[in-house]
Amino acid sequence: MAVLDQSYQPWHGDFQPRFRRVVAMIQVEIKQAFAGTFTKIMLLSTFTLMFGIVGILFIVSSLPVDRTFDFLAGNHLFRFFLSSMFPTGVLIMTLAAMIGGRAVSRDLRTNAMSMYFSKAILPFDYLMAKWATVSLFLLSATFAPAALMWIGHWAVARESLTTGQRLADLGAVTLHSLVIVLPIAMYVLALSSLSRGAFVPAILWTLTYLGSWTISLILGEALGEDWCKLLSWPNLTNRLGELCYANRPLPLKVHKTDFMSGPSLPYDWQEPLTILAAVTVISAGIVLWRLRKFEGQE
Repeated sequence: MAVLDQSYQPWHGDFQPRFRRVVAMIQVEIKQAFAGTFTKIMLLSTFTLMFGIVGILFIVSSLPVDRTFDFLAGNHLFRFFLSSMFPTGVLIMTLAAMIGGRAVSRDLRTNAMSMYFSKAILPFDYLMAKWATVSLFLLSATFAPAALMWIGHWAVARESLTTGQRLADLGAVTLHSLVIVLPIAMYVLALSSLSRGAFVPAILWTLTYLGSWTISLILGEALGEDWCKLLSWPNLTNRLGELCYANRPLPLKVHKTDFMSGPSLPYDWQEPLTILAAVTVISAGIVLWRLRKFEGQE
């Protein structure tokens, strides 16, 4: 029986660029993110909601009347889908808790960190890969159905728009989706890095999302101050989302509903953007701190 040389053999092949490490991690993580029956059911729910709204738009557009609902008029359709607290906001909150809550905690629990950091993967590479994975997954529940809704709006709506205006709406949908997804993904990763289980980060994120919304409503009713609305996570993302869209005159008379009740915040873009950016940067710092702490223990 031949004796094989098992001593260290230097690598003589080509080294791949650094970003390929991140891409390789994303390819593995994204498959795990979409695994699970309940996850697929939740994603299907967002697309079901989208098809329902497009169906209502088709029915209203087919009627021989010169009036429509405010949430179906112009690009309000996309704002309504991405900004509504129920059910879109709750669905996104649940998906973020399910996927983001276990993103880092699972690696801490199974000691997969040792494998990652032994492959010339830096903490920053790890963070970017996890952030991209959670963000791409959440975009499948925000941008993907909203983009299909944009196609449906182009096909059935009676509004006459130029190609440039329609592409501007698609760009607004993209920006609105990123405004929702990027801060959520980083914040949930920070919570996940503080625990070795997925349950606690998921609960903390749910309490943050629903709790901030509830506290904002309670303080707003009690104090009557505009700054109370800045305490609500949904209000912050909704206000920035509203500013992504172009305001243009509507071709039809609009029937007012409770779905579109004006701006979510009486502020411009500076205040909500500053708050969300600060939360994102602090969350990234927490994840990097936890990763370097783990790296120092190895």
